[in-house]
Amino acid sequence: MTTDSPLQPPTDPTSRAWLAPALVGAVLLWAYWPALFGQWTWDDDVHVTANTLLRDGRGLEMIWTRLGATPQYYPLTHTSFWLEFRVFGLNPVGYHVVSLLMHAGASLILWRILKSLGLRAAGLIACVWALHPVQVETVAWVSERKNTLSTLLYLGAAACFLRSQFYQSEPSKRPPSAGRWYAASFALFVCAVASKTVAGSLPAALLVVLWWKRSLSRRAVLTTLPMFVVSVCLGSVTAHMEREIVGARGADWDFSFVERVLIASRAIMHYVQTIIWPADLCFIYAKWPTDPTLLLPWLWVGSVVALTLIGVVVAARGGRGMLAGWLFFCGTIFPALGFVNVYPMRYSFAADHFQYLAGVGVIVLVVEGAWRAASARKLIGPLVVALTLASGALCVITRVHAGTFRTPTTLWQATLKTNPAAWIALDHLAAIALEQGDLDSAEAYYRRAIEIHDTHHEAHTGLADVLRRQNRPTEALASLRTAVDVGPLALLPRHLLATEYLRQNQPAEAAAEFERVLQIDARFEPSRLQLAQLEWRNGHPDRAAALYQAGVIAFPESVQCRVQWADLLMVQGQPETALPLYEQAQRLQPGSKPIAERINRAKQATGR
Repeated sequence: MTTDSPLQPPTDPTSRAWLAPALVGAVLLWAYWPALFGQWTWDDDVHVTANTLLRDGRGLEMIWTRLGATPQYYPLTHTSFWLEFRVFGLNPVGYHVVSLLMHAGASLILWRILKSLGLRAAGLIACVWALHPVQVETVAWVSERKNTLSTLLYLGAAACFLRSQFYQSEPSKRPPSAGRWYAASFALFVCAVASKTVAGSLPAALLVVLWWKRSLSRRAVLTTLPMFVVSVCLGSVTAHMEREIVGARGADWDFSFVERVLIASRAIMHYVQTIIWPADLCFIYAKWPTDPTLLLPWLWVGSVVALTLIGVVVAARGGRGMLAGWLFFCGTIFPALGFVNVYPMRYSFAADHFQYLAGVGVIVLVVEGAWRAASARKLIGPLVVALTLASGALCVITRVHAGTFRTPTTLWQATLKTNPAAWIALDHLAAIALEQGDLDSAEAYYRRAIEIHDTHHEAHTGLADVLRRQNRPTEALASLRTAVDVGPLALLPRHLLATEYLRQNQPAEAAAEFERVLQIDARFEPSRLQLAQLEWRNGHPDRAAALYQAGVIAFPESVQCRVQWADLLMVQGQPETALPLYEQAQRLQPGSKPIAERINRAKQATGR
């Protein structure tokens, strides 16, 4: 990647241009065939299977207008799920097919972009990117639709922007106008950021590409400014939600700046390594040491600095391509390097889906660099054979890796095989065993997870559930207390502890825990409803009504707070006050027969 030639004009496809894409598409279908029939996994329930927002038009409105309605404000991604739910329901096959089609489309656009930039191995680079095993995690995991969709739109925006730059530099070749191409680029970019805010790196990437092609002008810089504004605004929203709503805060993210530098440098070299040599790919990688007193972490820092300096030296001698590719890679993957808290850092410092788009930079450097070196030595023939064999090997590895996503069990077992310390895998295997009624296996998995990492509340909470089902209430209560101790800000274990207190006839302790949950998050409806019912049963209807009213204020979309508040008013002989609450609940949940029956009773009670 050393060419400094100017931007090349867009080329029209030939009559046989469809052959290569058709071949790549067929190979992709073969490679991802095992994953196409895969089941839902991990957080697919949050995004699809248990996401009530996908059920009606009101949910679609909330996806776009209410922060916190979805785990992240990626409205276009969740809109794609909303549309697919109308077509596929909860059949995962359709969702997998759509993700694969988006991935294939992105690879074709990438090919056209690289070709317009004068890369000789453009088609081969796009093929390697499409077939590389590190892409499996994105394509085979439905929740990562945000990756495939945002990348498709990102590359579309990049292609349109580069066309606008060509037409600006060649006034005689105006049709279609540069302005129209730029408008299309900006629209696609906004859609990309609305799918996943990591796409906000596009304007910086475009400036790097223009600098590499020696086309960086004042006008080009100005045209990227609106993109930067959109990136900063939505990126700030994402960072806030990741910390405050998703929960990326606490001891698992408590690192000094120096430690974050060590994490980031090792992550960069990890991603480079897995692209060049994709062995031992894993859904949850083992965390690496971050102790600044150790020598090894600093060697990774030195490696990153050395590669950057080499790029700078080569660029100073006229070859900007190497530095451009390296800057694209590092800049695109920067949001996932640990300088900003992201929730997956709780389990690992690296994840294959983080490098889905960024990996283009490394693949370009390796493949294009090899192509140009071979061309200079007239060894293109042997290189083509070698790269073809390498692509075939990548394809086989991709198919094998895609097979691990067939079921949650196969995925978590494969994770443990590569990373035996992956306690989150043990948690999920325990939950699967619990669902199947195998209490002994579930207990064994949870206890093993606790041995590995005893300060994560999920295993203690799950173990308490097992112990309760085994009729061991004292041990279950102790396990929940431990879960609360190690996860003081976690809502579910504290709520379950309160519920267990109720089950063991300790209402005062239960009420105290419910109140602590609401102090942490006033929107946590299950605790509010149970606390209000407890106050109601204990003869304090005014306290219960106050809780319901506060719940409606904290969570305006709450149906149950309105219904139970109205039920309380009906018991108190106030149907006139209860009726509007029932009607509000009906507007939030249209078609509910229980609410309709309550409305009829309230109307009868008021003489209406």
